[in-house]
Amino acid sequence: ILPPVLLDAGQPGWAADHVGQDAILLVNLLHLIPAPAAAHALAGIAAALAPGGVAFVYGPFLRGAQATSPGDAAFDAGLRAQDPDIGYKDLAWVTGQLAGAGLQVAVQEMPANNLMLIARRH
Repeated sequence: ILPPVLLDAGQPGWAADHVGQDAILLVNLLHLIPAPAAAHALAGIAAALAPGGVAFVYGPFLRGAQATSPGDAAFDAGLRAQDPDIGYKDLAWVTGQLAGAGLQVAVQEMPANNLMLIARRH
């Protein structure tokens, strides 16, 4: 296993230097960056994955534009109060971004109302 690679996944075109990845792990990022940066991260994941590759996207998500608990609603509101451009992304939007980039997406429930999105390139 190679060491992890540090990069700015919110920048457009980041995947050009990382094509052919068998696996990508993104943890607790999407709610901390604006939607355009999140779109670049998700598009980059799709572009960087090798055929048969899998990406894991972990974190909190809105479901139907709603938080799943009072704690998540408060955290999301706190993030948006700091910067109105950040905050929880809706699950349908994220899975739509990945599917639109040619990935098959499965959703796995995780502790504390978080989700693991498992996106595969076939």
